[in-house]
Amino acid sequence: MQGLDSFTVETRATLKGLGMTPVVWEEMVLAHDVSLLNETLVIVWISNEDAKLVSEKGFNIIHAPSNYFYLDCGQGGWCALRPGACDLTA
Repeated sequence: MQGLDSFTVETRATLKGLGMTPVVWEEMVLAHDVSLLNETLVIVWISNEDAKLVSEKGFNIIHAPSNYFYLDCGQGGWCALRPGACDLTA
Protein backbone atom coordinates (compact mmCIF):
# COMPACT_ATOMS: atom_id res chain seq x y z
CA MET A 1 0.00 0.00 0.00
CA GLN A 2 2.99 2.31 0.17
CA GLY A 3 2.60 3.13 -3.53
CA LEU A 4 -1.08 3.99 -3.10
CA ASP A 5 -0.30 6.15 -0.09
CA SER A 6 2.45 8.02 -1.97
CA PHE A 7 0.13 8.58 -4.92
CA THR A 8 -2.62 9.84 -2.60
CA VAL A 9 -0.32 12.29 -0.79
CA GLU A 10 1.12 13.66 -4.05
CA THR A 11 -2.29 13.97 -5.70
CA ARG A 12 -3.71 15.73 -2.65
CA ALA A 13 -0.89 18.29 -2.73
CA THR A 14 -1.51 18.97 -6.42
CA LEU A 15 -5.26 19.37 -5.91
CA LYS A 16 -4.79 21.67 -2.91
CA GLY A 17 -2.34 23.76 -4.94
CA LEU A 18 -5.07 24.22 -7.55
CA GLY A 19 -7.62 25.19 -4.88
CA MET A 20 -9.54 21.93 -5.31
CA THR A 21 -10.92 19.47 -2.73
CA PRO A 22 -9.76 15.85 -2.85
CA VAL A 23 -12.60 13.31 -3.26
CA VAL A 24 -12.27 9.55 -2.68
CA TRP A 25 -14.50 6.49 -2.47
CA GLU A 26 -15.21 5.10 1.00
CA GLU A 27 -12.83 2.18 0.51
CA MET A 28 -9.90 4.59 0.77
CA VAL A 29 -11.00 5.35 4.35
CA LEU A 30 -12.25 1.94 5.47
CA ALA A 31 -10.14 -0.60 3.58
CA HIS A 32 -6.79 0.98 2.72
CA ASP A 33 -4.06 2.34 4.97
CA VAL A 34 -3.54 5.70 3.25
CA SER A 35 -2.89 9.20 4.56
CA LEU A 36 -6.03 11.29 4.12
CA LEU A 37 -6.72 14.68 5.64
CA ASN A 38 -10.14 15.27 7.15
CA GLU A 39 -10.79 17.91 4.48
CA THR A 40 -11.06 15.04 1.98
CA LEU A 41 -14.62 14.50 0.76
CA VAL A 42 -15.64 10.83 0.84
CA ILE A 43 -18.30 9.29 -1.41
CA VAL A 44 -20.06 6.57 0.59
CA TRP A 45 -21.84 4.19 -1.76
CA ILE A 46 -21.85 0.73 -0.20
CA SER A 47 -24.11 1.07 2.85
CA ASN A 48 -25.66 3.27 5.50
CA GLU A 49 -23.43 1.59 8.07
CA ASP A 50 -20.32 2.70 6.18
CA ALA A 51 -21.59 6.29 6.17
CA LYS A 52 -21.58 6.22 9.96
CA LEU A 53 -18.08 4.70 10.11
CA VAL A 54 -16.62 7.27 7.70
CA SER A 55 -18.33 10.16 9.51
CA GLU A 56 -17.02 8.94 12.86
CA LYS A 57 -13.50 9.26 11.44
CA GLY A 58 -14.15 12.98 10.91
CA PHE A 59 -14.72 13.10 7.15
CA ASN A 60 -17.43 14.96 5.28
CA ILE A 61 -19.39 12.61 3.05
CA ILE A 62 -21.60 12.40 0.01
CA HIS A 63 -24.11 9.77 1.10
CA ALA A 64 -25.39 7.62 -1.78
CA PRO A 65 -25.70 4.11 -0.32
CA SER A 66 -26.53 1.32 -2.77
CA ASN A 67 -28.33 -0.64 -0.05
CA TYR A 68 -31.03 2.06 -0.11
CA PHE A 69 -31.15 3.32 -3.69
CA TYR A 70 -28.84 3.02 -6.67
CA LEU A 71 -29.49 4.68 -10.00
CA ASP A 72 -29.19 1.51 -12.08
CA CYS A 73 -32.23 0.13 -10.20
CA GLY A 74 -30.71 -3.35 -10.21
CA GLN A 75 -30.07 -3.42 -13.94
CA GLY A 76 -26.29 -3.19 -13.64
CA GLY A 77 -25.82 -6.84 -12.80
CA TRP A 78 -24.22 -6.51 -9.37
CA CYS A 79 -27.10 -4.96 -7.43
CA ALA A 80 -30.23 -7.13 -7.26
CA LEU A 81 -33.52 -5.42 -8.09
CA ARG A 82 -35.63 -5.37 -4.95
CA PRO A 83 -39.38 -4.78 -5.01
CA GLY A 84 -39.96 -1.03 -5.01
CA ALA A 85 -36.26 -0.23 -5.53
CA CYS A 86 -37.02 2.14 -8.39
CA ASP A 87 -40.38 3.42 -7.20
CA LEU A 88 -39.60 7.05 -6.43
CA THR A 89 -43.13 7.61 -5.10
CA ALA A 90 -42.77 5.06 -2.29
